[in-house]
Amino acid sequence: VRVAFFTDCMFVKDTYEKGPEHSSSGWFVYAGVWREIWRLACDIGMDNIEVTWIPAHTSAKAQK
Repeated sequence: VRVAFFTDCMFVKDTYEKGPEHSSSGWFVYAGVWREIWRLACDIGMDNIEVTWIPAHTSAKAQK
């Protein structure tokens, strides 16, 4: 199963790419949320998830 996740938040994409070691400790912003994301991502399989950043406030036509 391949999961595509689209976000207009570069923070989300960058954090996902850096992995759980970067974002799971208590000092990290939203660490509790990220720990839950990593738990679910492990269930799906990290290699089965693709996170793509898209510009905010633009039309689909402008993104091509």
